[in-house]
Amino acid sequence: RGGRGGRSDLAVPGNKGPRKVYQKSNRVFARDVPEILRDEDLREYFGKFGVIADIYQPVVNGPRGPMRKGVAYISYESMEMMRECISKSDNGVHCVKGFPLPCAEAEQRRNVSG
Repeated sequence: RGGRGGRSDLAVPGNKGPRKVYQKSNRVFARDVPEILRDEDLREYFGKFGVIADIYQPVVNGPRGPMRKGVAYISYESMEMMRECISKSDNGVHCVKGFPLPCAEAEQRRNVSG
C-alpha cells in the first residue's frame, strides 16, 4: 500500500476530494492492550508521566458483542508530558500490570478538502 512509508491516504496530485493530513498531537498510542486492562489501570500507570486529559479505547462489534480493539490513546494536557511518557519507555514499551504495551506518539488525523 502506498509508497515509501506505507501511507496511501496522503495527498495525491489532482485529487479534489478530502484528504487526510497527519500532524503531531499530545497523545500516546498503545498497542496490544488486553481486555483486562481498564481505563483506570491505564490512568494510574500513565499518570506518572503527566496530567492525563483523556483515555480512549476504541470498541468494535465482535462475534459476542462489543469488544475493545486492543489499542488505547492516552491524551496528555501537553506535548511535553506526552514526550516524557515516550522517553521513559523501555525501547518503546511500557509494562502495565505485567502486560507489555508497545507505545508511540500518536498522529492526529484530520480531513482537509483540496
